[in-house]
Formats: sequence, C-alpha cells, structure tokens
Amino acid sequence: RDCLLSRGLGDVYKRQCGMCKERIEAALAFAPGIQFVELSMVDMVLTVKYKTKKIDLQGVKKLVSDLGYSAGDMKANEDAMNKLPMCCQPGGHL
Repeated sequence: RDCLLSRGLGDVYKRQCGMCKERIEAALAFAPGIQFVELSMVDMVLTVKYKTKKIDLQGVKKLVSDLGYSAGDMKANEDAMNKLPMCCQPGGHL
C-alpha cells in the first residue's frame, strides 16, 4: 500500500497571481503519484499530498521547477520561467 505524505514545500517563488496558482495546481494535479495540491494565496505555501512509492519530495520540487517556479531550495527552470506570462515573472507585479 502506498504511503501518503502531505508536505508544505515552503515558499513558492514568483507565485504572484491567480494564474500562477492555477498553473501550478493544474500541472501537479495530473502528475503520477500526486493526490492533492493547493497553493495558498494567503501565505504562499504549496501543500502537496503524494504517494511516496510513485514520487518523492525532490520529484515534486522538480515538477514545480519545470513549470518555471522555485520550490524551497530548488531553483526555477530558467527556460520555463522566461516563458511564463510577464505578470508571473520576477517583478511582474511590482
């Protein structure tokens, strides 16, 4: 039986608007092993529940990074970050 872990991945860098929230939640929701995902726009913490036999914490962070966002200690994939809408890029809402 798969074990489920619920983790707050910590601050998700550059999450600035509802589009960021929708993009991250939609992409992770369909990833193998992911059971639940929610990005809080109040405290900007991403919470993910996942099956540890299918994906580990580093794998979850890589999924977020590949979308163009940092997750905890894993930096955003720069190519993906540059393809984000301007409002989702660093400084987009300043």
